[in-house]
Amino acid sequence: MRFHVAVEEAGGWREVFKATDEGPRGAAWELKSNGYASGPVTADFPPTPARRVRVLIDSCTTPDPKIGHGWLYEVEVFADLPWYDAWRHWFSERSR
Repeated sequence: MRFHVAVEEAGGWREVFKATDEGPRGAAWELKSNGYASGPVTADFPPTPARRVRVLIDSCTTPDPKIGHGWLYEVEVFADLPWYDAWRHWFSERSR
């Protein structure tokens, strides 16, 4: 599945991840009883400060027999920071 991840930066969008292959990422995609396929997808990229994240999916490349659609059920964003950096960031955001 081809997709892109971008973050909002200085009034525009900057691409931080791009999957150009059409293969599944993570676990194999499972065909459900309703005829749709689904599976977890992971995009790892370097730490990037952002308030908003955009995910763009090329739905014609999903490993789903019903080509031409795609959806996100859950999006998780993690910060890989030492605890002291996370607290400092949290307090600096609160003091604005």
